[in-house]
Amino acid sequence: MKTKLVAVTVVALTVWGLKRHYSDAGADDLRWILTPTAWLVSTATGTAFTMAPGEGYVSHERLFVIEKTCAGVNFLAAAFGMVAFGFMHRVRSTVSCVSVLGASLIAGYGAAVVVNAVRIVIAMWLAIHPITLFTLTAGDVHRFEGIAVYFGGLVVLALGAGVRCGLRRGGPHLLAGLWMVAVEFDSVRSVEVVASESLTLPAASR
Repeated sequence: MKTKLVAVTVVALTVWGLKRHYSDAGADDLRWILTPTAWLVSTATGTAFTMAPGEGYVSHERLFVIEKTCAGVNFLAAAFGMVAFGFMHRVRSTVSCVSVLGASLIAGYGAAVVVNAVRIVIAMWLAIHPITLFTLTAGDVHRFEGIAVYFGGLVVLALGAGVRCGLRRGGPHLLAGLWMVAVEFDSVRSVEVVASESLTLPAASR
């Protein structure tokens, strides 16, 4: 019981630390997640991105910048917390505690990079092929696209974690994690509003 309490405390502190780091960090401080994301986007689209100090990864050819608001740190925090809670029933000793937390962090980080890259690739396609639905503007479409991809990624990760840890045993913990996702989703949505407006470089940056 004490080991699980320690694990829960570590999860809470890690999520808080990630969010605090994100709020204080600049683009240069977030290279640990922006770099692999930009590499995946570049590989998928064939678009070259270069690091611009203080800005992020820039493609002048596509007038696109992958900056701080595109880092997906809130998604990482939600994914880590959700997976950690899903596997919390396996925490019985110090070794299992470290294993669960380590695996959860790796899974959350990997999911954040992949899902964020997918979101940006779709956003780049939408920038070239704008879609207008009813009274929605291109910016609205970008926002909804980001929300759908982020939430879809969290749901897929939750289902994967549920199957892996056993729905009967890990279900209650996974539900706690999904509650955490709901809380984090509001932050993700708020970030997406900013990201959709800052993802494209202004003409002056040509």
